[in-house]
Amino acid sequence: MKSAIRHELVTLLFIFAVTILVFWQTGGNGTFSNGQISPGSFPRLAAGAMGLFAVLRALFLMTGAVSLAAEEAPTFNWALTKRPIAVVVLMGAYVWLFSVLPFFVLTFIFLLAVFFVFGIRPWVYLVFQALLITTVLYVLFTKLLQVAV
Repeated sequence: MKSAIRHELVTLLFIFAVTILVFWQTGGNGTFSNGQISPGSFPRLAAGAMGLFAVLRALFLMTGAVSLAAEEAPTFNWALTKRPIAVVVLMGAYVWLFSVLPFFVLTFIFLLAVFFVFGIRPWVYLVFQALLITTVLYVLFTKLLQVAV
């Protein structure tokens, strides 16, 4: 097996392990009847889709239905890796500070920080976009999913 395929399979295995971890962590959230959505429904839906696509990609790679060209498997680039790591750290800080700061303030700051990490500009547009996304998330979770924030 080529090393590029082996590296991608290891990555897909890691993604599947994260899927299992999310299902395990959200298992105690209970389920509701009468058509209500439980608190674990959204993370399980997202993780389930992620795990399903990881398994499908792994099957395609192992059966040879999909091949990796040299261009598809670039060498490790630290400059490209710093940004996703920074976003994971920001997400950890977001979860840690969620009980300290109100939803609107924390989400707005988090979004601006993510925009800053990825170098997106101009700032006036970003402030408007962060406010819009925060408002949409608030409506999504409080009105549609009926989750208290």
